[in-house]
Formats: sequence, C-alpha cells, structure tokens
Amino acid sequence: MTETSILDEQFILQLKKETEKMMINLAVASSAIHKSQINQQDVTQKSKDVIKTTQNSVEHITGSISHNLKGQFGDKVKETLAIHHKKLQQLV
Repeated sequence: MTETSILDEQFILQLKKETEKMMINLAVASSAIHKSQINQQDVTQKSKDVIKTTQNSVEHITGSISHNLKGQFGDKVKETLAIHHKKLQQLV
C-alpha cells in the first residue's frame, strides 16, 4: 500500500464515522421533536379541560348565588361572574 492509499482509507473511515454520528443525531433529534409535539398537544388538551372545569364551576356558583344574594351587591357579584364566564368561553 502506498501512503496515498492509506490516507484515502483513513479519510473514508473518518467520513464514515462522521456520517454515522450525523445519522444518530438526526434520529435522536427526530425523536425529541416528536416527543415535544406530543407534550404540546397534551398541555393544550389539559388546558382546555381545566378551562372547561373552571367554566362549569363558575356557572354552578352563579346559579347558587343568584338565589341567595340580593340587592346591589348580589347584582354586582352576578355581573362579575358573568364577565368571567364570557372570558372563559373565549379561551375555549
């Protein structure tokens, strides 16, 4: 073997190693991106669930309070709860 052919073989081996590293990094990155997308979907769904639960709670509280509170204070509380209910509807 000549010195040039040995250098060529070393260069090819180095290229092969670098290519393998790049392929591994690509596979790991692809997996991480997929996992990130799944996590993002989970957070979005959980947020919607929490908003819906809160919205239902506000509706329940409004119904309960409407029978018990009277006068200006009761009207102001009902108005405030109605505003919060509308804001929650916009989030969903």
